[in-house]
Amino acid sequence: MTGTPFAFMEAEKGWGRHLSWPFLSFFKGGDVATQFESWFTLLLIAVLAFIHRVLPLSQRLFMWIAVIFPLCSGTVSDMMRYSSVMFPIFLLLGQHLQAHRHRAQIIIGMVGLQLIWFGLWLQQIGGWLAC
Repeated sequence: MTGTPFAFMEAEKGWGRHLSWPFLSFFKGGDVATQFESWFTLLLIAVLAFIHRVLPLSQRLFMWIAVIFPLCSGTVSDMMRYSSVMFPIFLLLGQHLQAHRHRAQIIIGMVGLQLIWFGLWLQQIGGWLAC
């Protein structure tokens, strides 16, 4: 009952989202989360460019659209959530990891990084009781 068919776009402005060029979305905020997600997105783009030739056209388009469209919103927030559905990357990484001789160390390192990120998140929100 807002009176405008584009009410969702108006609500998005409250979260700092607006239509922009994809390259203007990086490093807009000074907080740690924005910086981390900007670097994560740049790493994701590098991985997509690296595995570009290995994948069929449909999967390539799917993954590039999943990166470019959120960047057109003027922010990199939630890019980690958007990248979680990019199953071709995880399939290729799983195949590569299966053949790697140090896979146990890599998995332990990834779990450790996840726990560190979880600890930083807990500090940010105020500890266990705030969950």
